[in-house]
Amino acid sequence: VKNQALLILLAKIEKFEVENKHFEGKYGLGFCGFQERIERKENQEDFTEEDDYLDWRFAKEALERLKRQTRELEYA
Repeated sequence: VKNQALLILLAKIEKFEVENKHFEGKYGLGFCGFQERIERKENQEDFTEEDDYLDWRFAKEALERLKRQTRELEYA
């Protein structure tokens, strides 16, 4: 059961790592650089970038959570 849970977590991690790399390639920036770029924009709306920011932030947060869960499961 533990191994199955680890495999599921690793598959999800891979999915979000691919998404992270997609955005890094698309914008030529890491997440923090892109976040700063979005936050600097005042009175400018770019719905595509804002949507990408939200998707990217979700992927980064999910990656952190899944990696933490994986470590916890490995040492359980």
